[in-house]
Amino acid sequence: DPSRHPGSHRRSAMNRRGSVLIMSVWILAFFFTLTLSLALYAAGHLKASSKNMTVFKSETAFLAGLDWVSRARAQDETSQMDTPREGWLGKIRVPLSWREDLEIHSEDENSKLNINTASGLALIYLLKKVAGESVARDPEAAVKRLIEYRAAKPFEFLEELTLIEGFSPGEAARLKPYLTIYEKSGPGNSGVNVNTASKEVLSALLFSFEGIDDSVKTRILESVEAYRKSGNYFSETELTEENFIQKLGLEHTPEMNAALSLFVRGLTARSGLVRIEMNYKNKRTLNAVVDSSVDGAGRLPKILFWHESGAGHAF
Repeated sequence: DPSRHPGSHRRSAMNRRGSVLIMSVWILAFFFTLTLSLALYAAGHLKASSKNMTVFKSETAFLAGLDWVSRARAQDETSQMDTPREGWLGKIRVPLSWREDLEIHSEDENSKLNINTASGLALIYLLKKVAGESVARDPEAAVKRLIEYRAAKPFEFLEELTLIEGFSPGEAARLKPYLTIYEKSGPGNSGVNVNTASKEVLSALLFSFEGIDDSVKTRILESVEAYRKSGNYFSETELTEENFIQKLGLEHTPEMNAALSLFVRGLTARSGLVRIEMNYKNKRTLNAVVDSSVDGAGRLPKILFWHESGAGHAF
């Protein structure tokens, strides 16, 4: 009889209220956890979608940039020469269809020495010139090991230099701007572009010639530099001893003729290989090397190297 035990009735009611309260707390905790999980899932999904969109837009931008360089290269009116003044060389901003710009920096890969084919003497001179004192103390030994290495297996990456005794990462980094592993395909001279090559590369070529006085090599190098600084450049058909003598005002001597004969054999005036670096909104970057010498108007060139980095993953 509840009337006889009022305390028992009150305890029973309190127990029921306590059970309801505990159940309510559990239900609230469950819904809170569920809501938090859904929010985290949605945030993660949104973040992943944003990354995927960045990758998609960057891929589209990179292909648009490559197409722009290809078309500019194909429409080049000076087909017999490529110079630093070309509109497709240097720093470029290309407008994209969704009202953004793509930053492009392109450089002539034919302005460099090919590490797989350059003579040992040219590489020794380049080492002495740009790699620093540490390797220059014994450049002959370092280059000897380099030539042995490429004879067993041609270089596929310039970073392989660090695998050779005598080349530290720092020295390899200083050499990289002057070296390439790529060859222009198709007919024509695949040498160094005399119009775009650095003074270091041209001097490495000249000073690799044996039996020629250094004063003659210096005379040629300084004359080429002065000619280019005045805004003059060579066409493919002008790469002859006689043209160099006339255009540069050089002496007509047997030693000068011999030096020029060797020099022009390693030269070209056209750029088939182009290195392209692109930056999309400081989020994704592309480093590529293309062979535009096999390109026809409106067609993408042959891609020799393609590496993307930044947020997300490439498709």
